Amino acid sequence: MKKTLFLALLTTSFIASVSTTFGQTYQAQAARVIANQNMQMNMQMSHQMHMLHIMSMGSRSTTLKNPLSNYIVVMEDSTVRQVQGKIKFDVFNKSYLETLDLSKKMSDPARNLKIYPKNTRSITKVFTNKKQSVPGLAADSCWLFKSVEGKINGYTYLPLPQNPSAVNSGYFKFFQKGDGRLQILQQDSLLMMMHDNEKAKSILKKESPYEALLEYNRSKQNDK
Repeated sequence: MKKTLFLALLTTSFIASVSTTFGQTYQAQAARVIANQNMQMNMQMSHQMHMLHIMSMGSRSTTLKNPLSNYIVVMEDSTVRQVQGKIKFDVFNKSYLETLDLSKKMSDPARNLKIYPKNTRSITKVFTNKKQSVPGLAADSCWLFKSVEGKINGYTYLPLPQNPSAVNSGYFKFFQKGDGRLQILQQDSLLMMMHDNEKAKSILKKESPYEALLEYNRSKQNDK
């Protein structure tokens, strides 16, 4: 009787042990499958975002002049850096200045440097004739350059080119009436602000917000 009871207990213990081991193995396998699925999904999403980034950069590069240039960067701690670089956009459409840290060796990965707006106070482009652009102030995801100033201000996310004839309205991202809040540049909203200037409105309807802003501010200056 004791022997039979012992064998029964031993069998039960063995079955429980096997069940536990099988359960743990199954759970581990399930966790690996889920992890692999999540990784594949993340890779697919990253690939899609990367393709969108390439497409957006392609459309920018064909219309906007954005060459390698000299910049004066005021960092968040108020230190000033003079660097040569180019403003680019990451997969989240956030601006950054791509440059080189010349204090690092060429073999050092840290030599390639990305400076984001959140790490700075302002950025100013220095043109070939030594003149400077208006400073770009650090915003959430880009630097904002107050490129048109007047009754209605116009802000760009890249410094305007040195040659005025090369200015493209595609640079402009926000506008502002006086000292009011910044608004995303949309034709309907800007038309309402320009309700008292038919010429500026006509120019704006031709998809030329830059020229429309200049005309509107010029007329208001003449009204004084």
